[in-house]
Amino acid sequence: MTTDVQRPGVISTFLNYRNPENGDNIYAGTVGELRKKHAATKVNINDVRHSEESITLDKQGFQVVNHESSEKEFDNEDQIKRVYYPECAELLKKHTNATKVIPFAHVVRRQDQRQILDSGKDLEDTDRTPAPGYAGFVHIDQSYKGAYTRISGALPEYADKLGNQRFAIMNIWRPIHYPVTRDALAVCDARSVPESHLHEQTIRFPKEARRNSGSGQDAYAPKPPVEAWAVEPPSSPDEHKWWYVSEMKPEEAFLLKIFDFKIEDGLARRAPHTAFSCEEDYGLSRHSIECRCLVLWDD
Repeated sequence: MTTDVQRPGVISTFLNYRNPENGDNIYAGTVGELRKKHAATKVNINDVRHSEESITLDKQGFQVVNHESSEKEFDNEDQIKRVYYPECAELLKKHTNATKVIPFAHVVRRQDQRQILDSGKDLEDTDRTPAPGYAGFVHIDQSYKGAYTRISGALPEYADKLGNQRFAIMNIWRPIHYPVTRDALAVCDARSVPESHLHEQTIRFPKEARRNSGSGQDAYAPKPPVEAWAVEPPSSPDEHKWWYVSEMKPEEAFLLKIFDFKIEDGLARRAPHTAFSCEEDYGLSRHSIECRCLVLWDD
């Protein structure tokens, strides 16, 4: 895979988009899912550090903020829930004016995708991956339907409230331990991806839990299927407007919209995203944590 730098602050590379030959099921946490061939499509990815454009959750569907966590290791599930979850709740409340934020899941990633594939080379497609890998294809974690499915499964006590007030699912993604210098996260401006480019798929989870996922929590533990969005390829490299943060630090975080119940002209409701590789990658494997949150407003 070759890449070339077009201009300062912009990387030209390939992202993995929906390949119809893969069908409409995503088998999360399995070796076979990592082996799938996607539609590699050339795009341009803009560096937030080189832009003066105002980027906000409600306009583009994501935001980059400065925030230092008091948790540093992220290797103990109870500690993550006790220390990091409240930090995430307060961070989202600050930037959304939400009434309440309930973190309900997280995934810690420490292992290089290529190492995961290599260590699982003798495994069957249906076998669990040795460690949680990043999603190296363009997606949105839940579709509009899937948002209800996800919350009903993760937070059933809130299921009856959905639709009676504005709610959203948002993720907080950040590097841990050291800056990201390879396999960075790219997020797409919601305004540049029309609804016609979204294709609903079903995430199906393994039948058996895996031990020692890195944080103590198995992100792909058995649970009911949930609907997600795959994304159709753009017709040109600039049709989908992509962003990343070069050498993103642990003191920086992406706030990312997965679903917003509110429908309003100009309001972003979802932001496609993916990990990506490029010629400029170097250094250690990416370490990151993603925390998933239910966001509620009274108004």
